[in-house]
Amino acid sequence: MTVAGQPPDKTATDVLIIGAGPSGATAARILAESGYRVTCLDQGGWVNRIDYPSDKLERDIIFAGSWSINPNVSRGAWDYPIDVSEADVHPLNFNGVGGSSMFFGAEWPRFVPSDFKVRSLYGFAGDWPLAYEDLEPYYTLLDEMVRVSGGSGDPAYPATVSPPMPGVPIGRVGVKAAEGMNKLGWHW
Repeated sequence: MTVAGQPPDKTATDVLIIGAGPSGATAARILAESGYRVTCLDQGGWVNRIDYPSDKLERDIIFAGSWSINPNVSRGAWDYPIDVSEADVHPLNFNGVGGSSMFFGAEWPRFVPSDFKVRSLYGFAGDWPLAYEDLEPYYTLLDEMVRVSGGSGDPAYPATVSPPMPGVPIGRVGVKAAEGMNKLGWHW
């Protein structure tokens, strides 16, 4: 609130976003660029990229313990136990900046044009009331906002699709998978 004769309150917030994962961060950017004062709250702290278990030899052991997506297993400094004794679905989460994107597998797939017309093409479900081309500008904007990386030329997508950032290292398992796909002539 601004009071006559006093400077504006720089701590004021127009919008509070709980969770700074991909969705929260995207919403925060759009709102901030539109002039709103935005505050994001996330449970937990920042994780140093060097600490990610993805390309470590003991990866599976780490994911079964301290990096488990089950908060009742991981027991990290920011985790808390969750009573799932009567639950049909058990929550999987990561408490920290970035949220569940920490376990995302670095995949950010788009729907492909045929996904919008499954009834017309395959005779089941229903066609969407819009086409891929209607959403492509938003896919492109989102790719830029979240800094999607990868290679261009994926034959599943229209030729216009090219990630804004170069691909990240794929690790030893990724290299093995890529070698196999190369032998089969598949795009990876």
